[in-house]
Amino acid sequence: MHQRPALATAFVAPTTDLQSDLAAMVREIVGIGEVGVDDNLFELGFDSLLAHRLIGLMQERLTISVPLRRVLEAPTVGELAKFVEATRFAKSLRKKSRR
Repeated sequence: MHQRPALATAFVAPTTDLQSDLAAMVREIVGIGEVGVDDNLFELGFDSLLAHRLIGLMQERLTISVPLRRVLEAPTVGELAKFVEATRFAKSLRKKSRR
């Protein structure tokens, strides 16, 4: 594992299980020891291929489909966690309305 590079944003540790899970996936992909919730993934070394790898891990581990556009537009653990939470909430509402 490499150290977190010097970034313009200060390190903010994950505070939820979901943020921790996403940060762990990013760490696994880029080999960085610490990933903060506000760190820009592309400043950590991401490119479109690694973004696709993250999307695959999210599909596998969180059972959620994330469009590449979402990662490109909001490339932080915090923003991705918000997307996952909103998607899960919308799915739960749809399930309730079907009953």
